[in-house]
Amino acid sequence: MAEVSRDRIIVLDDMIDPKDLEIIEYSPAVMANVKNGKLEEVYTSLKKNEGNFRVYLKADIPERYHLKNHYRVPEFLVVAELGYTINTREFFGARTGYPSGGAHGFDNKEREMYGIFLANGPDIKEGFQMKAFESVHLYALMAHLMDVKPVETDGSLDSIKVIMQ
Repeated sequence: MAEVSRDRIIVLDDMIDPKDLEIIEYSPAVMANVKNGKLEEVYTSLKKNEGNFRVYLKADIPERYHLKNHYRVPEFLVVAELGYTINTREFFGARTGYPSGGAHGFDNKEREMYGIFLANGPDIKEGFQMKAFESVHLYALMAHLMDVKPVETDGSLDSIKVIMQ
């Protein structure tokens, strides 16, 4: 979790008309489609205002996010910098105490976004500790441990099998 507060907000209305957006997911990573054929206009405005966030067209989303090739991912992604919250003026206005406390969903390279993974069982090395790994590999491990044929994903058993006996 990363600490968030009302002192670190990014208001989309300061850069674009939020009526041009179909927001699919919001803060700290806004995923949206653009209405009325204004994709280039919206993207350009957000791009020139990058400060405490980064904006990506779907095709330019970093590979490490494991997102851009999925058909459900919308036209663009805006990722707030660690500790910042991004949304519309209307959204913030309706939630006077928001944001506060902690939040997750920021860039996965940030240490605060690392998860904790503990495993125990007959196929797991006892007392073994390993370096950090991407959680995208857990599916392959779970499928292997349950003897289930996995579907194709971005994860790999090779990346995590070091924990197995």
